[in-house]
Amino acid sequence: YRVRLDSHACIGCLACTRCKGIEAGDDMKAHAVKTEIDDDGCWESAAKRCPVGAITLRVLSKRRGR
Repeated sequence: YRVRLDSHACIGCLACTRCKGIEAGDDMKAHAVKTEIDDDGCWESAAKRCPVGAITLRVLSKRRGR
């Protein structure tokens, strides 16, 4: 997945920081440590829990061999 976390839209509830790769910054808003992740379920849950929709996930297409 490709992660997009809009820190400007974040209201600082920090429920998403339960997932590895999302941390609270000095501004007390969530910031993504990674932009590409493997699916472990936590990220999808964090995106669903976000009250302002600041977290979006996009499935990366798998490249096929020639």
